[in-house]
Amino acid sequence: MTRAIQIGVLICFILWLVGCPAPKEKDLWNEIKISDLAPEYDDNNSQKKHLQTINFDLHIYEIPADNIGKLDDIRRELDTRPLRYTDLLAFSANSFSVYFGQFQAWNTTVDLLTAAGGERRSRMSLLLSDGQTKDIAIAGFDHSLSISFISSRHSKEAVRVEPGMLSMRIKTASAPAPTNIAHITIYPVFLAPTSSTIPELDERIKLREFPFTAAAFGLEMKPGDFIFLAPEEYTDDQFSLSSLFFNNPKGSLFFNENRLKPPEHKPAFRVYMLTCTAIND
Repeated sequence: MTRAIQIGVLICFILWLVGCPAPKEKDLWNEIKISDLAPEYDDNNSQKKHLQTINFDLHIYEIPADNIGKLDDIRRELDTRPLRYTDLLAFSANSFSVYFGQFQAWNTTVDLLTAAGGERRSRMSLLLSDGQTKDIAIAGFDHSLSISFISSRHSKEAVRVEPGMLSMRIKTASAPAPTNIAHITIYPVFLAPTSSTIPELDERIKLREFPFTAAAFGLEMKPGDFIFLAPEEYTDDQFSLSSLFFNNPKGSLFFNENRLKPPEHKPAFRVYMLTCTAIND
């Protein structure tokens, strides 16, 4: 008898579910506005704020490898106190160095780069929103290889990667309120190609990325501030993280100082100057 009652209750429950009309799905995308996607900051007036955007300029210079020692002249003009590191010892052991400057030191730094034989190879403008990530392609390779690096355990390790791209990742933190200060983090990352039109496959490919967090650093920047990212020393280990990130293994043409001799092809390394040009609320 009890079993019959249980079966009857179950049948009534199923009929009730079938009889209930399914809730009508709303067209959510038609209800969301761009302004709704911006974070809301708490203030006394409880007003909505626009999403903050940050403008950067990235300058990439190449310098003859023989002039690596001339970078010390630039470092003496700049500062390291505003910088934070995941692990300073590992950062330095990977032959990465980074220095901070303000707009007053920009022209001096550029002049010293020129004196070191540096020539600007590219300049790009970047626009990032609060909390956004931007990957800048540094070196691509069409074959698998092992990249050696010093980990946060302070040991030499290697990661095997497939064809892809070594990039510079720039991340901005979400500001709790409108401010003229940008919080950024930068580190090298290996990226596999993600050209698939299938989102699920694209996500699986992204799982193959490898961030080199031992070479990560962060700081606060305001308009006019810049960083100078360069190798501590020139290494000819072509499979090290530092070599792949900084070196130009094919070399480049450089003009002689007196401009009377023809350009010479020399081994070269890259340095990066990232400046914050504007922060917009």
